[in-house]
Amino acid sequence: MLNIYLNRAKKQFQMLQESRKGSSETFPCSEEEVQKLEKNLGLRLPKAYKEFLLWIGAGGGPLEGQHFTDSRVQANRERAMATMKAVGCPESLPEDAIVFLFDQLDDYFFYIRASEGDNPPVHLFEAIGKEYRKIDNYSRNLEDYLLERINYQL
Repeated sequence: MLNIYLNRAKKQFQMLQESRKGSSETFPCSEEEVQKLEKNLGLRLPKAYKEFLLWIGAGGGPLEGQHFTDSRVQANRERAMATMKAVGCPESLPEDAIVFLFDQLDDYFFYIRASEGDNPPVHLFEAIGKEYRKIDNYSRNLEDYLLERINYQL
């Protein structure tokens, strides 16, 4: 697979590593893990997301402490739906939503949609007490989201 969607994020991450004069490892998912996720979700994963998984899907780097393996992504979806229901959101999570990051402490999650192309925008849902806010197109694409995370750490 060509690595064409996350080049700026990878370069910026390299700068982050150099600024710390140490290394923060990244742990990629295997091709088999990516295929398993695709099969279990019943979705064709966007190319940018596959590139992300093969770079850092098992954790590390700008998303240290996060894992994007099959079981985690499926559990994130279930938690996301429960959160939406708990705050009385009249919408449901789209069928093709891939909840790649769920922060249980702060009750927010980020997701992309498989139907929004090879380099889809990132959406945010945040529960605030019994209220919520939903921001479609929080980031223009996955790379912009990652750049924001990396730049926050610089």
